[in-house]
Amino acid sequence: MGDNRNLNSRKPLLSLEPRMCKESGENKVILFNLGGHGHFDMQAYMNYQTGKLVDTEYSAEEVAIALAGLPVVG
Repeated sequence: MGDNRNLNSRKPLLSLEPRMCKESGENKVILFNLGGHGHFDMQAYMNYQTGKLVDTEYSAEEVAIALAGLPVVG
């Protein structure tokens, strides 16, 4: 079915897989995940891990101002 090598050792094989399927005529599903904006996500994750995230509390007035700017839906 597939080989049992770990994913890191398969990286070069993964890039060849679509080409090999095209040549052999074999149909496979090739799934990858592309989401978020990793540049900012990773910094936030590093800040979280090192305890550098600030837990900001907003006053009721600030919350009301923010909510007033939202569109009415429904």
